[in-house]
Amino acid sequence: MISATVVAPSATDAGALATAFNVLNPSESIRLAAGLPGVEYLIIAWSGEQFSSRGWHALEVPNTVARSSAGVSDGKFELVVNLEINLQKEGFAKRA
Repeated sequence: MISATVVAPSATDAGALATAFNVLNPSESIRLAAGLPGVEYLIIAWSGEQFSSRGWHALEVPNTVARSSAGVSDGKFELVVNLEINLQKEGFAKRA
């Protein structure tokens, strides 16, 4: 696998599943995810083939950055990263 991205109810679950999906083949990963509620994924194989859960596309945010249609580069590049963090409300944090 080139990449496995997972969204799950907890960050721990998402991280563990993403690691497992990088080791398993796509069909094994899909079967594993099917048995877990609230898990969405995007897996990209070395061949470039993409495997995504049914709910993955609902999580995607459209790109709003304008692009030049001319395909001409002036040598200046810009990288835009949007990061959203869902903060837990006070009193709802899980304690071990």
